[in-house]
Formats: sequence, structure tokens, C-alpha cells
Amino acid sequence: MHDLRDVDVAMPRDALVAFTGVHLLDEPASGLHPADTEVLMRQLGVRVDGGGTVAASRVTLDKKNCRWEGEGTTEKHEEQDMRKIVASYFISLDGVVESPDKWHFPYFNDEMGAAIGAQFAESDAMLMGRVLYQEWASYWPAKSDEDDDFAGHINGIQKYVVSNSLDSVDWNNTTLIPGDSFVERLTELKQQPGGTIAMNGSPTLARSLFQHGLIDELFLLVHPIVVGTGQRLFEGSDQIPLKLTSSTTFETGVLSLTYSTEAK
Repeated sequence: MHDLRDVDVAMPRDALVAFTGVHLLDEPASGLHPADTEVLMRQLGVRVDGGGTVAASRVTLDKKNCRWEGEGTTEKHEEQDMRKIVASYFISLDGVVESPDKWHFPYFNDEMGAAIGAQFAESDAMLMGRVLYQEWASYWPAKSDEDDDFAGHINGIQKYVVSNSLDSVDWNNTTLIPGDSFVERLTELKQQPGGTIAMNGSPTLARSLFQHGLIDELFLLVHPIVVGTGQRLFEGSDQIPLKLTSSTTFETGVLSLTYSTEAK
């Protein structure tokens, strides 16, 4: 028995819009569109199997907060969603993802910082290939939050490295996944409880994960620049149908695009 009367979740109004994509009415006091109630329930972590009913539910909004309250009971059990692997990239108009440090920074602003921060906030693990691991492992362990605000996060988070050539990994909280068994290992990992598994860089590994259906979302920050040379995200890949789930245009002209691999 799951008693929904115990559920009471509040989050900032702006964050609700950013993280769930739920459309809110212009007048806060009037509440949520009825059609969006189930979407909001799912985004706030309430999972009700088919056939379950909720006696009453409501969303109340003020200028800063959105609060969901449910009343009644259901005899259905909560479902546990599989963890998602989300691949994120700075990418040029011609598809280049290599060496973004050479062309990305002129387009960075607060909007982009917030979008990147939102991605990291949802994750509790990172996935990478050998090259990126060796680059980061030679740099970040010697850094602290006093040197860079990102240091504490990247050093403390659980990290997974897929490689056939590495024999061991020494970076704090890092697990080595052999390349010849990554499909099985990552499938098992996605079935364990936890947050999003973030993947940044490592386009070669990303293509392999796409091939095996292991990536769930693709987050692209498309920069309005043609780089001309460098490794592209998709080179020699099979067709991959995607579904656009969100899009935002920043003041710099950068497009923030999120795709689901569950294309419909």
C-alpha cells in the first residue's frame, strides 16, 4: 500500500519549468493544466502502475514555488525507472566536437552555464573513454575547489572508464570497465538505483553506445560556427532516429537541444 497522503514535494517554480518541461498557467493561483497532472507526478517521482487511481491531487503555485499534494491511496506499487545515460557535447554547425576549447568559449554565458549546471545536477556518475580519462586524471586530482569550482564535483563523483588498453585506474572513485564487456556492464549499471550517468566527450565511445542502444538522451549545445576540421560526433554511423524533447535559443545564438533515443 502506498499512501499518497505522505507525498508533499515542493520545488522552485522556475526549476519546475526547466527540469520537467511542464507548461504552467499564466495565473499561478489557477494551478496546473489537468492534462499535465500525470506528467508532473512522474517528474516528481510518483510512479503509479496502470489501473491505480488517486482520490484527489492538486498543484498549487505561487510566484516562487510549485507544490504537489496527493490525497488518497492506491494499492499499486511504485515503479523504479532505469538509470539514463545522457551524452552531452559542445558541437559546431558542421558537427565537430573535438577540442571545443579552441572555439567554444566566446559563446559561453550565464544561460549556457545554467544549462550545463542542470545537467550535472541530475547526475551522480560519469562515463568516459580512455583518452578523456587520461587527460582529466592528469589534471583534476591536483585541483581543489579553491582552484576551480568544478574540482570538488569531478573528483568526488563516481566515474566509469571503458577501455581495453588500460590495466588499472588510479583516480579517486573510478571504476574500469573492460571494452569487451561494456555492453553487459553498462546494462547492469543502468538497472541499479541512482541518478543520471553523464557522458561528456569520448565521441568514439558514444558511437559504440549508440550502436548498442545504451544512450538514452543526447544533449547538444550547437554553436553558430563552422570549425572545418576535427573529429565529428557521428562519422560512419548507421541511421539513428531521435526525438527532439526540448530546444532553447541562447542570446549568443547557441542552440540548446535535447533528444531522446526513444524516437516516435
